[in-house]
Amino acid sequence: MKFDYKNFELLLDTLLENHTSVTFPERFSLNIPRFIMRHDIDVGLECLGEIPNFEYESGVKATYFIQVASAFYNPFCPSQACEIEKLLKMGHRLGLHFDNQKDEREISEQEISEQIEQEIAIFQRYYSTVDAVSFHQP
Repeated sequence: MKFDYKNFELLLDTLLENHTSVTFPERFSLNIPRFIMRHDIDVGLECLGEIPNFEYESGVKATYFIQVASAFYNPFCPSQACEIEKLLKMGHRLGLHFDNQKDEREISEQEISEQIEQEIAIFQRYYSTVDAVSFHQP
């Protein structure tokens, strides 16, 4: 299948025929066929194009996993912050896209947990609650 906007809309329509879109906090509260739409933001929010709009128009609330510190984008600069606010206004959710690769030394699970908590705290100072965490290139 070619991945373009038309086929993305078709994918959403097909999923929604027999499933309900849920967010990470809702995933266990409903006993119905369901799916979670999620996106890892590796390069920048401007690359999303019309995808958030298609999801919104279909009633899908996606979770966008965003890095606090990325070599490609800064979620706190005005242009990226504007894109994040648009996502939130559409009802989409935010997740932390955690990258521990930037620390070249071996670190313990405890240190990773502490770093995740720190990044969540930073993120939540500017935006809404972080619903979930995904690891960048685990």
